[in-house]
Amino acid sequence: QGNSSRPNLGDFTGASESLLKANRIRQNLPQTVENLTLLAENFRILADVRFEQNETEKAFQETEEAIRIYRELVAQNPNSKELQVSYIKTLIDLAQLYQFTWKLDKSIEVSNQIR
Repeated sequence: QGNSSRPNLGDFTGASESLLKANRIRQNLPQTVENLTLLAENFRILADVRFEQNETEKAFQETEEAIRIYRELVAQNPNSKELQVSYIKTLIDLAQLYQFTWKLDKSIEVSNQIR
């Protein structure tokens, strides 16, 4: 509907509503690794949509929630390269958000967490 990094309909409001609805459903499902991974990914994508809508604070909140979920998943599944990559990708997203909003000190701080 409104993913700026892929072909889309340009419906950012619809995309936000769909992702929020999906997250509400996922939050009520069993907390399996698969479900939590999809929930975190939804938050990560939602942050992109929020940024495109100039909802910067919400973009930061959604990214932080994705990071929180991925951090817990990686701690519980330390051998999962897939989860580690997703976690790092989300940290990069956060660093870029800080960069795009001229909070360069925060961007560097987050970038230093990537290993």
